Amino acid sequence: MGIVGELGAGKTLTLTYLGLRNYIKYQGTRTIFANYHLKGGIPYTYVPNPEDIDEIRSGIFLIDELWLYCDSRLSSSGRNKFVTKVLLKSRKRDLDILYTTQSLGQVDVRIRRISDFIAIPSFNEQTGKTVVRVYTHPSGYLLKVLKFDGRKIFPLYDTSEEISIPDEQEKKPKAKTVA
Repeated sequence: MGIVGELGAGKTLTLTYLGLRNYIKYQGTRTIFANYHLKGGIPYTYVPNPEDIDEIRSGIFLIDELWLYCDSRLSSSGRNKFVTKVLLKSRKRDLDILYTTQSLGQVDVRIRRISDFIAIPSFNEQTGKTVVRVYTHPSGYLLKVLKFDGRKIFPLYDTSEEISIPDEQEKKPKAKTVA
């Protein structure tokens, strides 16, 4: 599922909410993987590097700012091809993938084509209410509307965390489980 929206629309908020909701739905039997840090005692495996994605199996993968991994303008890059290949195998790996991006056009076309659903959040700063419209993709049929209090989700992640991918030359920290 792609979560799409402008700055401040509630993309990461919605990503965190849906990840936690799926974790609860599966009664904690599926691992949460994330490329950003979760708080509040949520057990998850932090995945800082695209190369670590190949090791992920059976779980829920929350990817904030997917375009950093699969930029549509870099479709021929080795990293982009590798990540796209792994994401395309998600069904066989029993992996639900949820990602955020400001625009679907930022993400490689192969990822856009396999995204079953597109969610568009709207966060109201005054009330804390978040409304998320979920559409089937690519038909654009409105499937459901989710509503939740975003103020209850904010403490579960750092709203100012910037997602970055270590440079190819840098030593890359491995994925680690956080409890």
